[in-house]
Amino acid sequence: MIFKFCGAQLLDRNLKHSQREVIQKFRQLHLSQQAKEREFLDHRKIQAAKVDDAGNPLHLFLFSDGFTIYTCNTPRFAKDSKGDKVIETRIVGTEIICGPIKTVLVYRTDAMVGGGANSSIELLRQMLIDASILLRKRGLRCPRSLWLQFDNCGDNKNKEVNMYCSLLIELFAFDEIEIAFLIVGHTHASIDQYFSVIAKAIRKAHFIGTPVALLELIRRCHDSSWQQKAVIREIKVYYDLKEMFKPYLNSKIKYFTIPHFFRFTPSYGHVAIMEYMMFTGGRLMPPRPSVPISNMTSFKEHTEGSEAIEFPELAVVNGSSALTEFLGLGTASSSSSHIATVAPKSINDLLGKKDKIDLIRDVNDLMVDFETISLRSLQQQEARMNDEADGIPIQRVYEVRNNMQRKMMSQNTSTEGYIVWLDLAKRKV
Repeated sequence: MIFKFCGAQLLDRNLKHSQREVIQKFRQLHLSQQAKEREFLDHRKIQAAKVDDAGNPLHLFLFSDGFTIYTCNTPRFAKDSKGDKVIETRIVGTEIICGPIKTVLVYRTDAMVGGGANSSIELLRQMLIDASILLRKRGLRCPRSLWLQFDNCGDNKNKEVNMYCSLLIELFAFDEIEIAFLIVGHTHASIDQYFSVIAKAIRKAHFIGTPVALLELIRRCHDSSWQQKAVIREIKVYYDLKEMFKPYLNSKIKYFTIPHFFRFTPSYGHVAIMEYMMFTGGRLMPPRPSVPISNMTSFKEHTEGSEAIEFPELAVVNGSSALTEFLGLGTASSSSSHIATVAPKSINDLLGKKDKIDLIRDVNDLMVDFETISLRSLQQQEARMNDEADGIPIQRVYEVRNNMQRKMMSQNTSTEGYIVWLDLAKRKV
């Protein structure tokens, strides 16, 4: 028998019944984690609909996802035939919630520009433009807080998107930007229901001749299923931001594809920093240095440290301590092999409790297998990330900003510090 767990496989080596029960508990904990992520998403939608005393929204929430490419190709006939020539079309839908605004932004792109960082950033830029237009028509201000929600794919989770969010912070467009990613394999959301309506209409259509006809069909689907009018249009121009960002990329940042939550905020000198959590509801990392920056008289070279994102040994369930606590045992303690073993809270907790002792033994026997599952899951997640990195130089940067960045980087250690994507200090402009 092969036990499947979110794309990873565990070979059954004639496991005991009690060990199988532990495996099921392990799976239940992972499912409960994805349920928490879903609850966090639902809570965000509710919060994004709130306004201040003047009626202005407090947050801009954008949840973007792509539609199946094959379904959107044109021309499309009731019955496909061999050798049909088609125009490839990519449809991206974005659910927007911002105070009284609750609708969908729909964009069409073609195969002239592939997916990846440039496409993702341009789509995000158009979303922000359209959101500001919708707000302006209602006489509302754009909120200072941007909440982004994506599925866990490389088009959205790459270096350039992080650099673009940092740039938005440093240009004073927003005071905070938070990006949340659903767990791989559990990314279905409300926008998929909207796509489902479109897919049914496409299947029923006898003939769809051009991309323009496809957009008109989508528009009619939206008008019949949503209360507010959608923004539905094409994107024909892309900027090569990969080239722009290339000279300023902080290449020391590692493992950024693993966490599921990121927060961008301004720090000293309005330098944008990134913090992260493995899953929502945890503690933002890395901790900021306890000693504040007091002067700008001396600077040290960049140091390795907090720029390497840490992730727990059983990342798919947010760490071995989460697993053992979920089983009603003590917290986990690290071993020299980096595989955490179970340790009871106190020896008195085990006196006369054979079932607890047996459970600890089973968990410890399976810990290497659980670690293998976690590592495979992380490898699969990283494999899905089309790690894009290339870039056009920014013309002018204030020297004080560069000096402040150098000072901040000099304070980085292995336990605390700042994650800065826009490394403007390393290049003279």
